[in-house]
Amino acid sequence: MFESVEAVEHEDPFVLASALGRLTLEDIDAMTLAESEAVTLASQRVINAVSARQVAAMDTHAARAEERIERRRQEAREDGRRVPLAAGGQDSAAALAPLLKVAPRTMSARLNDARRLVNGLPMTFELQWSGVLEPYRSAAVVRESAVLRLHQLEEFEARLHRRDISQMPGSRLRSAARREAENTDRAAVRQAAQRAAEERSVRVGPGEVTGMSTWTLNLPTAQSTTLWAAVDGLANEYVRNTAGLKVGQARVDALFDLVMANAEVRTTIELVAPIGSGPATRIDESPLDLRDEPEHELPAAFGGDDEGFGGDHHAQPSAVDLWAAVQASTGALMDSDTEAWFVSGLTEVPTHGSLLPETVVSLLSDPDVTLRVAWSDPVTGAIRSQDPRAYRPNAAVTRQIRSRDGTCRFPGCSQPARRTQIDHVVPAPVGPTEPPNLMCLCASHHRFKHHGGWRAELSPEGICTWTAPDGRTHTTWPMDRHGRSAA
Repeated sequence: MFESVEAVEHEDPFVLASALGRLTLEDIDAMTLAESEAVTLASQRVINAVSARQVAAMDTHAARAEERIERRRQEAREDGRRVPLAAGGQDSAAALAPLLKVAPRTMSARLNDARRLVNGLPMTFELQWSGVLEPYRSAAVVRESAVLRLHQLEEFEARLHRRDISQMPGSRLRSAARREAENTDRAAVRQAAQRAAEERSVRVGPGEVTGMSTWTLNLPTAQSTTLWAAVDGLANEYVRNTAGLKVGQARVDALFDLVMANAEVRTTIELVAPIGSGPATRIDESPLDLRDEPEHELPAAFGGDDEGFGGDHHAQPSAVDLWAAVQASTGALMDSDTEAWFVSGLTEVPTHGSLLPETVVSLLSDPDVTLRVAWSDPVTGAIRSQDPRAYRPNAAVTRQIRSRDGTCRFPGCSQPARRTQIDHVVPAPVGPTEPPNLMCLCASHHRFKHHGGWRAELSPEGICTWTAPDGRTHTTWPMDRHGRSAA
């Protein structure tokens, strides 16, 4: 049966399913190129047909749920009772979501699409039922028809199926469906566009690779073209000035820099220490030693009511030297031979993904970073208590740098220091977070240093020498409190 693609492309999907079910892994491994192509197509046709049956079953489930709810409403009316009941679709979504391991909201959207396909788009549904149309191509037709009312779908399908859509790739099918929806009701398409603009959004979630996040923007095309021009234009400058930088990478950097040039963001890191464990902890009642000034007064010690913790009323949370904890965490992340006071693995960031250990090191090296401390159960890892106060181990250093510089240290820039970032001249963790390696840079000139081809050197006295891409040098001085400016 699987001699060629031609042998399976018109066969009944469930005849194919029976033959596929008899194949062993050894059978497939021994196939020729033509036979493996045939099995690939046959499998897809079976998937298409089975998914159509699932769609039909979902539609039936929603219909039965509506019937059940209507019976309950009728019974309540007859008894003179008022009973709040969910809509049939919501009830069905709640029941099916755990079976398919998806969120109820996702299930609700799938149910709506299924009902539209089965009841409003019979020609498209028949192609999937017979194994010809893949679920993703059916979904494209359903989504593009969403702007239309149910009574308009017959005209929409008649227009769409004037050509053989079974041979159309997904992108072409979506475009064709969009055109036919507009031809069916232009006013509805315009109204849908207006609603979509009102529902414009930006979403973020974990990326496909550890340490990465994926952003999804849904915005009006006019805004998109303007935004793209700004991002792409700056990215092209970065590519011209930075050897080896790819344009895709440069666009990410450009978008980040454009946003950060108009925003002030503070980073807070919560350090989680297991109760009573780790080489960086001490059990005493002395104050925490941060070697710097906190945002708030320091507590005498981190303690807490530990009743109920494993039934041991003598095990008390130990206080931790927070600065030592930061140093220990940084060292452990950089040196695999160091026994860390915490697990030096990936750090999960809700809704964004995860941070690699070296990224955490970089964040801890930010002079403006704010730290919080939490205590965890050493067995379960659950948070047991949190210090409500926040601490800035490098607060005095940042004040010193901003006071020394007065303004952004790029030649000619007078952006006040309070509106700048503290930048490492030699990037952390190689460069220390100490005054001789730190200076104030506004967001715009921060990207000049990193992408514009400019190089900076800082003397122990705070004198900064900039070398432009053309080789010329420029010097800026710390703020002279006797009256001269920094640039």
